[in-house]
Amino acid sequence: ARDGSAAVTVAAAAPSLARPAALSRLSTTALDAFLDFNAAIGTNSGYVAVFARDGRVVHAHSSGYADVEAKLPMQLSTRFRLASMTKPVTAVAAMMLVEEGRLSLNDPVSLYLPVAASLRVASDSSPGEPLATEPLQEPLTVRQLLTFSAGIGHENDPSPLGRMWAERDIYACAWSLELRVNRILTAPLYDQPGTRWRYGWTDDSLAREVEVASAQPCA
Repeated sequence: ARDGSAAVTVAAAAPSLARPAALSRLSTTALDAFLDFNAAIGTNSGYVAVFARDGRVVHAHSSGYADVEAKLPMQLSTRFRLASMTKPVTAVAAMMLVEEGRLSLNDPVSLYLPVAASLRVASDSSPGEPLATEPLQEPLTVRQLLTFSAGIGHENDPSPLGRMWAERDIYACAWSLELRVNRILTAPLYDQPGTRWRYGWTDDSLAREVEVASAQPCA
């Protein structure tokens, strides 16, 4: 939604409802009214709430708009931007591929994403000095992507390296995960892989790895 986001997301196909077994009619009526009210007063543009028990949906409700300006109603099939909640989803997808033997935690990332073979690490990002880099001491691995120890950063850093990351403008490639990750993996890393935990755009690279290893798009 352009002016807000939903509380819960669901799959693209609307679920088939089972007979409610865990929620009373009073509680579901109160919940639906609460969401309808908050959408009406603009707390968020819209909501989708889904409850399941034993693998079956027992209650689902949508309120408000998926697009406020276009007056497009929120639906059970509406897709949402989940921001950082995509991280556990991507990690589970990667571990499923590990379990199936299609991916190994110790695999070099470059085995699936050739652009990672040319990665370098910033060795000095002092203000006023040219950015110096050095080669990787060891190849970047899937395990390091999963544990956020890949050395991948983001643009919220006032250093020369941070400014270089900001110039990558990865969100200009929002329509293509491949192009986004190509921009990410052509910037110098903040640290040698495996040496430090760092929050950043690591999960984008892991998602692209999942795409390639599974031969299925993540979007």
